[in-house]
Amino acid sequence: MADEWEYAASPLVTQRVLFNKARLTGELSLFSHTLVTHDCYDTLSGLRLIRAIGHTRGPQAVLVNMAEGNICVTGDIVNSLESFAAPTPCRINASVTEALASFEKILSNAMRVLMRHDTTSSKYRSSGFPRIEDDRS
Repeated sequence: MADEWEYAASPLVTQRVLFNKARLTGELSLFSHTLVTHDCYDTLSGLRLIRAIGHTRGPQAVLVNMAEGNICVTGDIVNSLESFAAPTPCRINASVTEALASFEKILSNAMRVLMRHDTTSSKYRSSGFPRIEDDRS
């Protein structure tokens, strides 16, 4: 997302260690990147990027249309299924309010997730992805 690219140049003080300024120089076209500027971006049929603000200002999650339904690869916005039920965003956030809005966006677009920091993710290679339990009702 374009927002993430801009944020990387001037992150919150508490997140500066996470960004390597050397990666921000040079030509983006080297790898044919597209800086996405809107909320949803369809890259291929069945593969959509969505803005998932929270951990930083411009991260994205990926929605993948599979036989089990839409699965969300959450990136850094959430790292446990329990986070959805509480709801509780990750501890390091640029905006808790926007992180909670990102949770809602994920819940409205997918019922299964693959989380970046989930220590059990190696067993989900092609199916059986964890189901989101939304216990807030």
